[in-house]
Amino acid sequence: MCGAPGLGPRDICKACYQSLPINDLACQRCAIPLPQSTTALCGQCLQKPPPYQRCIAAWRYEPPLDYLVQRLKFNKDLSAARVMAELFAEHLTKRYPNQQDKPDVIIPVPLHHKRLRERGFNQSVEIAKIVARHMGIPLDLRACTRVKMTQPQAELPAGQRKQNVKGAFAFHPSQPAAPGGRIALLDDVMTTGHTINELTKTIQNSGQYAVEVWVCARANR
Repeated sequence: MCGAPGLGPRDICKACYQSLPINDLACQRCAIPLPQSTTALCGQCLQKPPPYQRCIAAWRYEPPLDYLVQRLKFNKDLSAARVMAELFAEHLTKRYPNQQDKPDVIIPVPLHHKRLRERGFNQSVEIAKIVARHMGIPLDLRACTRVKMTQPQAELPAGQRKQNVKGAFAFHPSQPAAPGGRIALLDDVMTTGHTINELTKTIQNSGQYAVEVWVCARANR
């Protein structure tokens, strides 16, 4: 980020590491940033809770974390994926001190094959590979596919994003994502949550799965 030497095993200096916007004040269900510390849910989750069990978001989507995300997605800087993934794995390890509490499998949010060909990589997969290795959890890259070529969510107003991803995914139950298992869906950033909600519903329509969401950063509504 600033170019200074990294701190210990991290490829980020102490000052930059401490400047990352930790998402410690957040809704306990969807991880949306809240103005003050609370153990309660946000208003939207109280009225209409999301289909997944909970969301874990390490940071808020603010500077300088957004700089790392944009370097990865738009400048093909895979070193940014490695930095975020290793720091995210540190965060998740603290949230799961016991092996038996961890999900059975990690599934990164898939890209449509045309979008994957254009970009050359899936940023969620690059992050998930490192997180899975650090967490000791299997990674499943085949269970979920994106069957509908959608317009990028970032280009649409919030009101159109839900319809944009309607029917966009397919789920093919297999090992290690066996029926009845616990699945962690992993993505880089969560904004409105429509993409994650649609993918969760697609999975749950195929069986009794316990789904939670892991995202590096959570944007404010």
